[in-house]
Amino acid sequence: MRNLRCLEAEPGGVFAGSAVRWRLFDAATPYDVPGWDELASGRSFYVAADWLRFADTDRVARSQYLGLSIGGRLVAALSSHWAPNEVDADYVAARTLELAPGAPSINDDVLTLGGRRGFLSGVLVAPDIDRSAAAEHLAELIRHATGTASARGVAWWWPYLISSDVDVVMAAGSRLGGAAGPGIHLVGADCVIDVVGTTIDDHVAALPTRQRRTNFRREEKRFIDSGLEIRRVNLPGYWSHLGFLLAAVQQKYGHRQSAGELGARLRRQGEQLASRAVVFACFDGDIIVGFALAYEWAGELTLRVVGFDYERLPGAGEYAQLAVHAPLRYCYQHGLRRLHLGTETYEAKCRRGARPRPLWAVTSLPGPDPGSLARTARRIAASMPAHESESFTAQVEQSWRRWAAFGW
Repeated sequence: MRNLRCLEAEPGGVFAGSAVRWRLFDAATPYDVPGWDELASGRSFYVAADWLRFADTDRVARSQYLGLSIGGRLVAALSSHWAPNEVDADYVAARTLELAPGAPSINDDVLTLGGRRGFLSGVLVAPDIDRSAAAEHLAELIRHATGTASARGVAWWWPYLISSDVDVVMAAGSRLGGAAGPGIHLVGADCVIDVVGTTIDDHVAALPTRQRRTNFRREEKRFIDSGLEIRRVNLPGYWSHLGFLLAAVQQKYGHRQSAGELGARLRRQGEQLASRAVVFACFDGDIIVGFALAYEWAGELTLRVVGFDYERLPGAGEYAQLAVHAPLRYCYQHGLRRLHLGTETYEAKCRRGARPRPLWAVTSLPGPDPGSLARTARRIAASMPAHESESFTAQVEQSWRRWAAFGW
């Protein structure tokens, strides 16, 4: 494992010739970059030190954690991951990005920035610095990451960013040189519920249609009448009961992981992340027939996975209870401001109060042609209810127009 390096000489970028006192941290874990989680607080759980450490336990990537400290305070941080043998296709640039016609093909030598496995990233910069300084600091870290990868000047991509973070990454990428500048790709969407009021009744009242409010109450009553019960359990004590349930869901959607493989992954999460894990287990008597695993971080609850024993389910809206109702109640009980429901199954999530957000990738490679962007937006929006489909499409178009106005 690489030892921590702290550089205090001028890196040749924005600080060249400056009298400012700075330090560049280059570490094998985010815990070795003082102040990492202070910057990650208020950002996605998937850029927190605990998750990044867990993601590295798969031993697929060689990860590097960088931080820029000025005057003894961390002002910017960045994770980079060299994973030419990445097993998750959605974290392989060549399989995820669609370049414009005539652009060079993508090979496997693309450096991933911003984390792995979470399908949501975030820019780690101090909130009190202006955009120009943030872009300069981030550019310095990207420059260092690409310069110390397996090949100097390696191509990079930063996937699963919300629109506001793209602004900063694009500004940073523009400072790195290159004839065409960085490219922007639409790579998906996720769903969040902003917690309103003080009880779940306030959430129901805020649903936009009478039909959605009625359905929410009906599925709540149907579950209560079924005799099933949701209880919170601890992950280290119950992971061995959950691998089979998780495998059943994964196999239903075409993934091949076995119950043993997924159980081992849950065991590692129990070992690494128990203090942040929240497990909702659906019991039929003494038997667990479904579960949802979520993580609490910085005022937000992030739903990670769900699992079911399909043969034992009575059909009482178990998915809705585990994926939305129970986590939402937890948010109200613990004063959390947001429930992050992740990607996919947009219809079910939106009808229960979630709003979709576009997710983007910024890359040193070329961007897509406009037609490709439009096709991707239509494909994603088609799986959402009409109101949310319109909102999602408007967000994509608004962001794209803004970036085009900046010449990006």
